[in-house]
Amino acid sequence: MITTKRKGDAVTVWVTSDRQTRRHPLRFALETAGRLADLWSYRELIRNLVVRDLKVRYKNSAFGFAWSLLNPLFMMGVLSVVFSLVFERASPVENFPAFLVTGLIPWNFTNTSLTRAVNSVVENSRLVKKVFFPREVIPISVVLANFVHFLLAIPVLLIILMFLGVMPNPKVLLLPPLILIHLELVLGISLFISCVNVFYRDMGVAMDVLLQGWFFATPIFYHHWILPLWLQKPAMANPLAAIITAYRDVLIYGRFPDRNFTVGALVSSTLIFAIGYAVYTRYASVFAEEV
Repeated sequence: MITTKRKGDAVTVWVTSDRQTRRHPLRFALETAGRLADLWSYRELIRNLVVRDLKVRYKNSAFGFAWSLLNPLFMMGVLSVVFSLVFERASPVENFPAFLVTGLIPWNFTNTSLTRAVNSVVENSRLVKKVFFPREVIPISVVLANFVHFLLAIPVLLIILMFLGVMPNPKVLLLPPLILIHLELVLGISLFISCVNVFYRDMGVAMDVLLQGWFFATPIFYHHWILPLWLQKPAMANPLAAIITAYRDVLIYGRFPDRNFTVGALVSSTLIFAIGYAVYTRYASVFAEEV
């Protein structure tokens, strides 16, 4: 309750419960940090969900986890040949198959993670309604399951690059921080879209269109510098564009990634993760009522 005075008369104003429970940004940041730390105590649950996802995906599969290696190898080989024949003459890209492969494998991780994460909470409605645990565990476990596939695909990528004449170089040691930035970006988006999809199921349908647009907006089969000059910097504001460009710098060209692009990707990914996590945890308490 807040009491004020107006022209000598006391005026009492009752604060709504929503305003009463509104938290100071610093307090919210501390609570969020504490909640993230608490996730460590649920690491066994996350591990079990990741294992479950992997087992279900390859149930009754003859090759099982080998598809993590065979599928990218086959798809990258086919797309490298097809796209090189179509685009290599039109765009001045040296060793186009290697260029394409290095863009497509990170994109596959992003695309698959978001496609599966958007419906993750809804698909686990029985778990949400019956068991108490931090709800963010669900989309996080989905992303981590696909992250396992991504990590398994990296050795395959290195073998493909060697086959295409690109030898490993010391800059490969820069891969771990780039991968972590990439993971942070995917986790942030996954948390956000899985939360929105609980209340608006259109998000699951819209993701197909949004991902298709994001694919062409990201320099996967073209260099960003072939774009008009005025469009190059806005295009690289796309954090995934900066991340894929950094992957190519490290794996193909053996050089340090552009500092401005990489720092921009780190800042953008951290901001996206913070927003996604804040939105998700803000509404997670009512998921059981909506699913």
